[in-house]
Amino acid sequence: MEGNDFNWKLDPGKVYELRASKDGYTGVIDRFDLNDPELASLGLIVRPLYLNQRVMLDVYTFNQGNNEELPNTRVSLYEVAEGGSETLIATDIDPLSNQVEFPLDIGKRYIVRAERDDFGVSTEEEIDLRE
Repeated sequence: MEGNDFNWKLDPGKVYELRASKDGYTGVIDRFDLNDPELASLGLIVRPLYLNQRVMLDVYTFNQGNNEELPNTRVSLYEVAEGGSETLIATDIDPLSNQVEFPLDIGKRYIVRAERDDFGVSTEEEIDLRE
């Protein structure tokens, strides 16, 4: 389907949910209740939905001592909330490569942690896509 205008006939007094998605972008959900007095009397309701472009993060791991590629490293991605709490989003490990990738959403803040059992100390990087 081409374009971005969609029109539907809505029944009064019902609750609706609009979902929008596109490859390479974050999805969005918009819920609205036609029992709401501000919406109930309108003949036309316009609900713009804004999707954010996704960014691919490539993470490469290296041995800090000799700069050689370090395969078999566990890389974890955490989303950081406004209050500072962290939520694990994804973990990846490639036993044959030093590279993993994660899709990131613009407008969010992340922490990436890399660790490998025989190296003891993990490294950590912050990625801030809020602005």
